[in-house]
Amino acid sequence: MNRNEEEVLDNMKTPHNKYFVPLVWTTSLITRARKEGRIRDDFAVKTLIDVSKTRGATRDTLNAARHTLRSRNMSTGAASLSEPSARGRV
Repeated sequence: MNRNEEEVLDNMKTPHNKYFVPLVWTTSLITRARKEGRIRDDFAVKTLIDVSKTRGATRDTLNAARHTLRSRNMSTGAASLSEPSARGRV
């Protein structure tokens, strides 16, 4: 997810959790690319969707760990972690 998409997600107002939105966006783009002939077969579609799910789970795990470390550092007075560079984002 790029910064612009992250900003859109953060500004969404909904009473529901938003954790699934990036996966819905990704799945919609993959489905549209298949309909437009940019992806040739259903196996490739399934592979791309599986990869996006795995990447999302990995990113969520890393973000949760980063949040936990920040919370601990703030409560102990230690310096907070810096934001990852755009290149290092998951």
